[in-house]
Amino acid sequence: MPKKKTIFQQIKQLFAMSHKSDAYSNYRYICMQFAEHLVKRRNTKLFLICDVKPEEVHDFIHEVDMGHNAKISYMYWCALKILEDFTCKFFRTVNWEISEEKILQKCPYCGSNSKLVDSKLIYGISYGMAYVCEKYPACDAYVGTHKGTIWPRGTLANKELRNYRKKAHLLFDSIWEAAGISRTQAYKWLAKKLDIPVESAHIGYFDLSMCQKVINICMKKELDFDTGK
Repeated sequence: MPKKKTIFQQIKQLFAMSHKSDAYSNYRYICMQFAEHLVKRRNTKLFLICDVKPEEVHDFIHEVDMGHNAKISYMYWCALKILEDFTCKFFRTVNWEISEEKILQKCPYCGSNSKLVDSKLIYGISYGMAYVCEKYPACDAYVGTHKGTIWPRGTLANKELRNYRKKAHLLFDSIWEAAGISRTQAYKWLAKKLDIPVESAHIGYFDLSMCQKVINICMKKELDFDTGK
């Protein structure tokens, strides 16, 4: 990889090579925030992502922890772990010392740990991997992963919350698809409507209250999209 590429260009390239859909838009956005953090720290955009050190990763997360709740910090850990894996796969092996404990979730209902299993355990046929509560099926909390990966689509959810997220997603997707804009643009619009940071605008991480807000917003069909940058 040419050294003249900026850290931002390298991250865009990694996500482009790794996944063709917008499924990772929130993770990519977080990684670009990480790049901004590194640029300020190093006072240059021209350095290789392979040279990023573990302490730089952990310093960034420490700053995030001071300004966000645990659920948001979890998203940041996932995003950086994904970026680490992409870097190892396409550029060069790195070790940012991101513990697997940062990726495994605690069940929000019973407090048990989660475990990664084939989704056949849930559906009877396999749709990829999923995270389930260790007490499943007694505790019916789980979340799927992005296709072909082990990266969670959100937080563990029980049946009620899963249904709310599905309804919110169906309404949200129908609106931006009909408007002919990208999912990324749509999430920026949704974040503005919800008055939250765009990196937090991820239905898979919303609770019942936030899902209901999304449903209400989408049912109003006030399509005041900003189609600019």
